[in-house]
Amino acid sequence: MKNHKTISYQSWDNRIKRIQTKIKKENKTYKNLGYYHHLMNPCILEVQSDKGTILIDENKYNELRENIIEEAAEEKRQEAMLRAWGEF
Repeated sequence: MKNHKTISYQSWDNRIKRIQTKIKKENKTYKNLGYYHHLMNPCILEVQSDKGTILIDENKYNELRENIIEEAAEEKRQEAMLRAWGEF
């Protein structure tokens, strides 16, 4: 079932910032906010610039959000392994 939601530009930006902050706190890594905006672009179905809103696929958003957070954690684990082996 499709779950579409219309949110403001500011709400979208806040969602992306929360993802960035969560990864930064949990993994002590930092990537540019634009990087996360780029990764989350597939969630955007329509931009309504005259209203300042974005139509997103909420299911895809949740799926991508979890994948991004998991990938960041995996990247951190791999980095720790390489450090332990003296290769990083």
